[in-house]
Amino acid sequence: MKNNQIVINTLVLQQQHDKGQTQTALVDQLVNAGIWRIELRREYFHFFLQEMEALNYAKLGKRLTLFYSVPDVLFIQGQVNPKLLQYFAEAKLFGASYVKLNVGDFASFHGDLQRELGSILPKSIELNVENDQTPLSGSAENIESFLKNAKDHHVKVGFVNDLGNWVFTKQDPFTATKRLNSFTNYLHVKDYVMENGQPKTVAIDQGNLDWRALLNLTAGDLPVALEYPVESMTQLQLDISILEKYIESRP
Repeated sequence: MKNNQIVINTLVLQQQHDKGQTQTALVDQLVNAGIWRIELRREYFHFFLQEMEALNYAKLGKRLTLFYSVPDVLFIQGQVNPKLLQYFAEAKLFGASYVKLNVGDFASFHGDLQRELGSILPKSIELNVENDQTPLSGSAENIESFLKNAKDHHVKVGFVNDLGNWVFTKQDPFTATKRLNSFTNYLHVKDYVMENGQPKTVAIDQGNLDWRALLNLTAGDLPVALEYPVESMTQLQLDISILEKYIESRP
């Protein structure tokens, strides 16, 4: 793979995961394909300690950059999620440089953001929140409110813009991308089609999303991840080539 901006989420190998392969095996497969920036999914770990130690060992011998996607929220019923320290410890254990969660119920939070959240953030890890496919954590308004508050209280948190998720929450992706652009550190790219009146995720250039025009609104040096199941490594390599071509030619 030529471009070091591109990240591959292990979701691309969902078929192998569903057949019982460990996430370390998925990582080995991606590395053997020449992929060095990989986003791991917490829900894909079968044996947390053993797999994380194996990943850390593998990382030491290679130039891997690891991202950690955690399917949980920062705030639960207005309180900082008590599991955050565990998630950061896991990320440190296998050498992740980035951790991603969702916002959750920040609107009900009335505490000291710097003391309760900022004080527990590891300096070695970049924390980001993502727009998911739920009305709460996928709302551009709610995400912006949290990120503005975090900035005002000197809590370093950024944003992962999942370009394909806005349609699931019935928001305009161009409006949302512009609204959250100043906070954006990282991008997820996929496409969608409408099936029986509902959006369905598909590979890039196989759907209705003008992802190139959306990426043109963002900074040109941000990490960009492919995050959707693929049918084969051949399809993945083709999609990587499409994304590489875009990055190399973008205005």
